[in-house]
Amino acid sequence: MHPGQRQKGSDAIERTVMPKKTYDYVVASPFSNYDFLRHRMRELCGQMGLTFFFVDDVWVKEFLAKLEAKEVAARVLLDLTANQVLANDPYTRLARAAKAQGAKVIDDPDVTIHAAHKARFHQTLLEKKIPVPETIVVKREAVQKFKITDEMKRRVGV
Repeated sequence: MHPGQRQKGSDAIERTVMPKKTYDYVVASPFSNYDFLRHRMRELCGQMGLTFFFVDDVWVKEFLAKLEAKEVAARVLLDLTANQVLANDPYTRLARAAKAQGAKVIDDPDVTIHAAHKARFHQTLLEKKIPVPETIVVKREAVQKFKITDEMKRRVGV
């Protein structure tokens, strides 16, 4: 069987779209404070014969478009940035697109959302019957008018 082909059934061969470029390791973050990480990862990947790409704000839209068009692929994507609560966050979309293509995603936003959103995580723990300290969750829109009562203080042990 040739690259770009996969077996379908017993006697038919179906062509699959192969990316023009597959990166072994992709790191995604818009933050400039990762410069050392970026340079060190590039150096180490080069020493090991691995390809590396750092996706930042300059590249995220173009890399995402190429990933979705299957022009590029990643074997491993380290997501340092995804903001799961923003519906159209490009870094979250990038991680999900890489995962859909079969990449291993480190800090997968579909997993980390449970820990990143503390109120949602608290609810998940309760649903799983995991003991948690007494907690009062205040919705964002109610913060301005929120007043802690004596009963709430008693419940949380203050």
